[in-house]
Amino acid sequence: MRQAAAVVGGGLTWGELSLKSEPARATAALLAVTRGPEPSLTVAGAFPAAPGAVVTLDHAGQYTSAYTVRQVVAAGAGTKLIVAEEPGCDWHADTKTSEFSTMPLKSFQGEHTVKLIAATHLQRRATN
Repeated sequence: MRQAAAVVGGGLTWGELSLKSEPARATAALLAVTRGPEPSLTVAGAFPAAPGAVVTLDHAGQYTSAYTVRQVVAAGAGTKLIVAEEPGCDWHADTKTSEFSTMPLKSFQGEHTVKLIAATHLQRRATN
């Protein structure tokens, strides 16, 4: 039997094991969201993510989404993060509002930030 867990911000205690994630390595303002066959998040400035990294999108402090970076592309004065997952929301930069067409089926207004975080993955095989 295998057991698995992931820590993406915060901590996890599992039997005798205790994991705690590091603070965000980088933070940038969200500029754009692209949905469709090549989903992406575009952020302000140079963003130090690499393929395989995990980023979170903080929706005005009210909700958080996590994405796996597939590719990083310079985009003018920003950085385009092509992600593996469908963002699930549309971004309206003029009102700083993310609007979800999937769960949680809500809108969040205010500052939206993308954070490069440390993600810890753990697998353990049961001995019995």
